[in-house]
Amino acid sequence: KQFYNEFDDDNFVGGTFTYYYEATMYCTTGCTGTTDLYNGTSTITNSSITTTSETPTRVRSGSDLSSGMPTTATNLDTRLQATSGDTTYANSSWLIIQVSGLQVPENLLLFLPFVLFLPKILAKGTFRFPNFNPVSFLPKQEDFKRRRNLWRREILSR
Repeated sequence: KQFYNEFDDDNFVGGTFTYYYEATMYCTTGCTGTTDLYNGTSTITNSSITTTSETPTRVRSGSDLSSGMPTTATNLDTRLQATSGDTTYANSSWLIIQVSGLQVPENLLLFLPFVLFLPKILAKGTFRFPNFNPVSFLPKQEDFKRRRNLWRREILSR
């Protein structure tokens, strides 16, 4: 089955992005299993990972895939390969995107003075919250007792 995942480089802007390929995979006895990311025409550079484990093991690419990632919207797929006569299995695979140096959106900069000075305003006591007691909206304990007694009388009178 084909389960494509579209990768669009335009969705990742305003920071530094590092890409890694990871899979949970295993293969039959004495086998070397390989999986890689495939963009429809070729393997993504440095995405090939291998295992000789006979139980599901999480394996990650050793280096950054940025140099081989597509620069336009492209469907990515996982390919599996085993040594001849053997079988490789992949329980799951995914693309890891590490983000650093992400820019702050301009509209958030408008709130920066407010965030910086809010503690000072509150500390001086110039701003007072209104007297609001949410408990005052609850019925009094006597009301609960009265309703319970009325309910008991009604049940017993039947």
